[in-house]
Amino acid sequence: MSPDDRPPRKRARVDDGEHGDQDGGPAQNEPAPALRDKDVWFPDGNIVVIAKEKVAFRVHQGILSLRSETFRDLFSLPKADAAGATDSETFDGCPAFRVEDAPEDIRRLFLVICCGKNYYYDQDTLVPVPFDVLASLIRMADKYLIDDVLDEAISRLGKYYTTDLAAWQDPDGRARYVTTVPEDALTVVQLAWVTGTPSLAPTAYLTCVALSTRCWGQPESVFRYPLAGLSSQDMAFVLEGKGRLTQAAATRALTLLSALPSLRCTTRDACTAVREEPLAALREDGRLPVALSDEDAFRPIAERMWPEPHWGAFCESCRQALSRTDAREMQSLWDDLPSQFRIGIDRNSWPRDDSESAGQSNLGPSLALALVTQCTVTPFQSSDSTLFYGIRASPHPVEHDLALAPALVVPAHDSEAQSDNAFVVRRPCDLRVMEPRWVLQSHQDSTPLK
Repeated sequence: MSPDDRPPRKRARVDDGEHGDQDGGPAQNEPAPALRDKDVWFPDGNIVVIAKEKVAFRVHQGILSLRSETFRDLFSLPKADAAGATDSETFDGCPAFRVEDAPEDIRRLFLVICCGKNYYYDQDTLVPVPFDVLASLIRMADKYLIDDVLDEAISRLGKYYTTDLAAWQDPDGRARYVTTVPEDALTVVQLAWVTGTPSLAPTAYLTCVALSTRCWGQPESVFRYPLAGLSSQDMAFVLEGKGRLTQAAATRALTLLSALPSLRCTTRDACTAVREEPLAALREDGRLPVALSDEDAFRPIAERMWPEPHWGAFCESCRQALSRTDAREMQSLWDDLPSQFRIGIDRNSWPRDDSESAGQSNLGPSLALALVTQCTVTPFQSSDSTLFYGIRASPHPVEHDLALAPALVVPAHDSEAQSDNAFVVRRPCDLRVMEPRWVLQSHQDSTPLK
């Protein structure tokens, strides 16, 4: 979903609630039926803010007016308009204003702007902030238009719900900034759209994906669906994204198959033989020997596909090639993560990896499918170090078409591929396998490889 479709940051209305006790409360101009807050009560304060649950905070009007445009406007209104009363309500001799905010939310905000509390550092030591505190500060700072508090809280939350793949793969590192549990991701989704901060949404959705298959028992065997707190639209985006991420993990497995043997392989026959184990499983029953799911989308899988002793049987060059391919494909998917959940987001909000390797055309699944159908695939390099793949169709019947990644093939000129069924992947086009030979459906550059 585009950020334009989400509620933008805007000036919030303060809901002041109703005055007094509906069941015959105190007369006007008498102290409100509220309790003094133990943490935020200045004896020399000149106004009292009364939150829900009748908790009163005595603070200085000048400080609130200086920090918050919303409070400044509230205090400038005639009291009858601001608090819904004919005459001014007082508490301990101070004008009293009622707001419809939870006392813990208002308390945390006032501790920052009125008391100078720093939730983020203890002197110079980084402190992990409880998620509930950050959520309170974000809600209150957004409502009362206190930009510095809002920006600092969102920045800290963004350290956990990050835009950086390496940071995401380091949960212990992220936990240095925020103390949270996966279920908090539902609230993060809401905060992202309420505050107009879409950069928080992709990893919040990603966390919701992991939650989507969980349920836990309640008394009398009543089960609660963990995504019940999301809107129906957000829930749909999470479930759609879950399917896409599962597919991406499977596609990466095919890409890893195509990376072997590497160009600098020192034991080509041995590495090709080791590669065959998952290929044999695919040919036999259409399944990889390792189960993959959405949770594997951003986890390395190469060593799981070839566990020991097979991983150690590869030469060093092939192991490095597998690790590089694994990392590159994860980064490519991460760069595209917002679109997996239909989130429209600008480049500045979700940085992309512009390195040359990250931008390479992905022919891996195509080549792996050729391997599965027992075509001959031979990687080699031209004199300008460009990587090509020689592909020769299997002499055995191929009963289905292969929907391969875009590629242009030209006749191969290596000594092992002289038949009409041999081609080299070179440029983008539409290629499919039609038995008994490869058929070019379109091409723009048919210059033979030299």
